[in-house]
Amino acid sequence: MGVSLSWIAIEGKSSEALHSQLGLSETGEQGGVLDFPMVGLTLPSGWYLLVAKGCDHKMLSDRVLGNLSSEASVIGCSVEEHVMFSSAMLWREGGRIWSIRHRGGDYGIMDLVADGEPPSSFDQLRAEFFSKQQLEGGESADVDLIFDIPLELAKSFVGFKHDEKTPDVEDDGFRALRLELGGFLAEATKPWWKIW
Repeated sequence: MGVSLSWIAIEGKSSEALHSQLGLSETGEQGGVLDFPMVGLTLPSGWYLLVAKGCDHKMLSDRVLGNLSSEASVIGCSVEEHVMFSSAMLWREGGRIWSIRHRGGDYGIMDLVADGEPPSSFDQLRAEFFSKQQLEGGESADVDLIFDIPLELAKSFVGFKHDEKTPDVEDDGFRALRLELGGFLAEATKPWWKIW
């Protein structure tokens, strides 16, 4: 069974300030990264990480990322292993600097879309993973290594990848979070029946 999740990591903002801005609070429970609908943790790199179940969580919306990045750098990732979709992006000063997407599925194993101005490390990652994919059989391989490019690029900034052990982070050290009324995330997550 594949993983479906979204995550953002914020540099330069405390967890308390971020929780207040987004309308989140800690439940007092701790566990693994996928044990609760949403978890948070300060990474050893200093970035504060929020992880939510579902690859299309509202925290990855332009509205939320634009607001958060007005005062901090924000890396966002989306993972849907069922169709081998992955994406990573950097937002700063209220705007998206770059985004990288592997759409998988009908787009094929070799699909990779880059927008904006990716960091110079992107070219090296792309060359390395495309070379490995060719050695595995290219488009007809049983493995999709291109899927990892956006995730590895995000990891190079914050030190987190959902399917790897993060050094100096306990597997059950993630703090469960709940959405409160008020806050920017609650405004971006209105119920399906509200059309206004």
